[in-house]
Amino acid sequence: MKKMITGKTRKLLLAIDDIIHVIIAIFLVVAAFLILYKAGANLLQPNVQSILLMISDIFFVLIIMELLWMIIRYLKRLAFSLRPFIFVGIISSIRGMLMIEAKMALGLQEEGSHYLFKLGTSVGIVLVLIVCLWILSKIQHPMNTDE
Repeated sequence: MKKMITGKTRKLLLAIDDIIHVIIAIFLVVAAFLILYKAGANLLQPNVQSILLMISDIFFVLIIMELLWMIIRYLKRLAFSLRPFIFVGIISSIRGMLMIEAKMALGLQEEGSHYLFKLGTSVGIVLVLIVCLWILSKIQHPMNTDE
């Protein structure tokens, strides 16, 4: 009797977990569309500032899509993977580098050691994450093609 109750409770909790993940996935898709809409609206007023915002928004949508892919993998009950997290880190760092460089080039922020430190940190993060991807590709089983 206890096993039956435990089994049913487990199934109920897994169903609730799946429902919550599906709701989160829907919110992520809606957010991606809203951000893309905003990015498209920036094209209606083509100036340097709006183009920078559009590029930043597009990178943010890429980050959202990587998060969505993690949820899809979870709902398919695929093995946990670090790759999506590494991709999110790389995309986020590149987005930050582009924004720092663009603002410095346009004179929207003063050049200084603070901004150069932020830029160098982002470059370092990208390099470390690329090395992590390389290491991950070397240690993963070659038959694992779900990535």
